[in-house]
This record gives sequence, structure tokens and C-alpha cells, in this order.
Amino acid sequence: MKKYGVVVKPSGIADGGMGLFAARRLELNHHIPYGGRKPVVAKTVKNRYPGGAKTLAPYVLRLENGMYLDAHKYRGFGSMANDGLDHSPANAIYCPSCGGVVISTVVEEGEEIFVSYGPEFWIR
Repeated sequence: MKKYGVVVKPSGIADGGMGLFAARRLELNHHIPYGGRKPVVAKTVKNRYPGGAKTLAPYVLRLENGMYLDAHKYRGFGSMANDGLDHSPANAIYCPSCGGVVISTVVEEGEEIFVSYGPEFWIR
């Protein structure tokens, strides 16, 4: 936790489960690893989740090289960030080039870290 400056605890979003919080002030471009052991190909993801987007939860991160990180079994801190929806705007983004979450605005100690899951996630 100290290495990445984050802690996992109950989300401030009603029924949001666990969330990701800053354990110290996080500056712009601070990197938080997403999770997963090693990148996998799209076919592996499709075999693991035959229901597609309906079963994907936000635990699969597509990398810019077309590979995927699947954090379902090996959770990393970045995979714990919730989408703030109407509760709070995103203060971090998924980073397909670095395989993690990157802080997009300064996050103060104790603040919850939010990302956008993208519009495709919410239409399912």
C-alpha cells in the first residue's frame, strides 16, 4: 500500500462495495498498477467470460497492444477504483499503455479515487 500510496476500504458510494482511496496526497500522473499476473490475448478473455460485456465487471483492462490484463483472480490496486457516476467525477484514468490507473487530477489523502468505466459498461 505505501509503495503506491493507496488503501482499499468501503466506498463512499452507496452499494459501491470496496473502493480505492489515497493514503497520501497523489500528484498528477501518479501510477497505480491494475492487476493480473500477465497479459492475455482476446481469445483467452472470451473463453473466461463467454457472456462478454454482461459478465465482464471492470476487471479486464485492454492494453494498447491488443492484449488484456485480467485482474479477476489477481487483483491489483488499480482494479479497485470505482466509477463515480453521478457521485463524483473521475480523478484518474485507465492507462492502456502502462497497464494501470493514472491520477489525472491531484487527489488528497483520504479522497476516493474514481475512474470512468466508459459508456459501454452502463448500457448493458
